[in-house]
Amino acid sequence: MTPVVPEPEHREILLTSLTGDAGNANVASDAVAVKRILDLYLLLVAVRLWPEFVKSAAARQSNTAVERSA
Repeated sequence: MTPVVPEPEHREILLTSLTGDAGNANVASDAVAVKRILDLYLLLVAVRLWPEFVKSAAARQSNTAVERSA
């Protein structure tokens, strides 16, 4: 999560906010906030890995086409 939340202390605050009391009124809003941040992190990871995925898929498709023509 470093690209989204660079400070380790801030990451810890986000994650520990989910372990509060069941009676805590902020638990749901804290969970929503953490989910939004984690969604952003996963999006950044997906953007970084997408070119590799596309190359890999293209290589597999190319290999399949060669095997069919043989």
